[in-house]
Amino acid sequence: MKVIVFLALVAFSQAAHLFYYAGTTNSTTGGTSPSANFATVDANGVCTPSATASGYQYFTINSTINPGPTFYWVTAMFEKTTFATAQVQVYNGKFSPTAPCANFTALRSATSRAPHVSILVYLPPGFHDVVVTTTDPTDAGVFAVHADRAMWTMGTTNASPYMLQQYTSTSTCQSYSSGSPYTYYQWAATTNSKVDIIAFSYNNTMTSNNFVASLYNSTALAFLGLGNLTNPVDGCATAAWMDSASDESSYTKVSQNYFAASIFVGVQQTAGTNYTIVLSGYNTDENYIYGVYVRPSVQGFLGGQQTYYRPSFGSLQDGDICANGTSTYYWTPVVFTAQYTTYVVDNGNSASGLDTAACLYYGNNVGSADMTVPPVPCNANWLQCIDTGDIGPLHQLGTTPGRNYTIVQTTYSSSAGSGNPEYMLYIYTGVQLGPLPPAATTGVETGLMGSSSSASMIVASIALIFAALLF
Repeated sequence: MKVIVFLALVAFSQAAHLFYYAGTTNSTTGGTSPSANFATVDANGVCTPSATASGYQYFTINSTINPGPTFYWVTAMFEKTTFATAQVQVYNGKFSPTAPCANFTALRSATSRAPHVSILVYLPPGFHDVVVTTTDPTDAGVFAVHADRAMWTMGTTNASPYMLQQYTSTSTCQSYSSGSPYTYYQWAATTNSKVDIIAFSYNNTMTSNNFVASLYNSTALAFLGLGNLTNPVDGCATAAWMDSASDESSYTKVSQNYFAASIFVGVQQTAGTNYTIVLSGYNTDENYIYGVYVRPSVQGFLGGQQTYYRPSFGSLQDGDICANGTSTYYWTPVVFTAQYTTYVVDNGNSASGLDTAACLYYGNNVGSADMTVPPVPCNANWLQCIDTGDIGPLHQLGTTPGRNYTIVQTTYSSSAGSGNPEYMLYIYTGVQLGPLPPAATTGVETGLMGSSSSASMIVASIALIFAALLF
């Protein structure tokens, strides 16, 4: 069994490439949020201000990259009651509450499974506002939003070197007979770490982007910089190839005209090893602007012991009682240290298609190392259980930095979870926006929100998976 522990890693507000915030767009817990008409976009992409106002919060991306634009990936998480109407708006400049379509760039509405909102934008240097709101004021609530900058940006042209297009979703490197312009990015891993590597693409004249990203565990690739239209190089002519991935939207949730993303999930990097990612179009003469972003992986795997008596969701409807279940579940523990006062946690899509659930405890409740002794299902340290597959995410206000908590990742059904299936666990927090929640109580917190409750506050803490970029 592997217990994952994340400590307080970075001061997010001080990292120039990270903009991490959390809060609420209304508040029954003290204070109020400002209100403004939100932006609406029709089928033709025309922005129109709404006729009604709704609560909102915003922050500003200070993009200091020169001389040109770069990618920012804006993702957000929302509490269950806000899913239906939550949205995020991104601006190429300042947001005006009285003119929400001025400087407007993009918006996305929330969907189920994490991340609930995913927007990819290509922004020039300067200040850019990101607005979190809802299209129904009565649905306003808790959110957490991240804006991550690509670590590298570069484009291709017809004058770029050409390589043979590569197949994806295969265990061996295979190439087509036609070529496309390519570019590449290289780095050296400084630590042993498990990461997700995301590649971005953008072309403002191509509605649908199709590209291939190929990953190598070397920077000494003889073919790099070579090849042309009539004689493209073969990127498979090396033993350093690791994997190839095409654009997708299941993991990244990037589904936009003119943009696309691909992802390598759960890559185990080795300290001192050099890596190369090569990016090319999937069709001849397709050119894109590319970006690369690396994050600590959100991938995990359930353990191999079906020993956890997960509390029954039926006993938690009132949010004040935890009753031991009668069926055992596969499980794995994740221990966190809180950093900020507001958190939203949910599972995303995974290759296993796992129907997930999760329970939260104060302190360390991890069972035994061989998983024969499970976490304690119900005790004074129990805080919440959630059907993350269908009901929605855990949302929390009033968390206290410095406290450890355990989330027990499990399944909705006791018959699922054999074979160590994959799950994707997103844990979002950041600097508080809007009214500060009440301070968490001291000592052991008990008797809080149940699996389908819409309670407005959970005095609990989970810390952050996302940390500073590793390079």
